[in-house]
Amino acid sequence: MSKQKPFFSDLFVVMSEENRIFARNYKNST
Repeated sequence: MSKQKPFFSDLFVVMSEENRIFARNYKNST
């Protein structure tokens, strides 16, 4: 998971607000 952390961080920057909210909820679920 440590490797995925930076990967997700980069994704958040590229993601739009809608996707960002979805990713945020996904992170909270984990």
